[in-house]
Amino acid sequence: MMISNYLCISLFSREDAVKRLRGMSPGTFLIRPKQEAATEVASIPETVHTHTLDLMSSEGMLHIRILQDSSGGYGFAEPYDFDSITELVSFYSSNSLNRHNPKLPDGLKLEYPFFLHAVTRHNTLK
Repeated sequence: MMISNYLCISLFSREDAVKRLRGMSPGTFLIRPKQEAATEVASIPETVHTHTLDLMSSEGMLHIRILQDSSGGYGFAEPYDFDSITELVSFYSSNSLNRHNPKLPDGLKLEYPFFLHAVTRHNTLK
């Protein structure tokens, strides 16, 4: 399954994301627009925080900023190599997020988009 075909940006608040992802498998995620207007990141000139990745890991819930630079590239940190959020998700669905941040659990990937995972889980409960 190509994960980017199922990418959905939710309009959940941070609190809603926490409630919905609680109890889900590590690798379950959703992406939501930043709650306030996109803001420049003070420590990184010409970069704005546009979206947030909410992700379940074996260590609990993670909230990771998705940044966009002035040339339109996306990423979690420099370099902003991805032309779209879909491309970023596609890359990290097969590559560990600890490439971005070594403090994250080894092998943690964007495996289960929340809405697809929730529908599958609901269907197995019937």
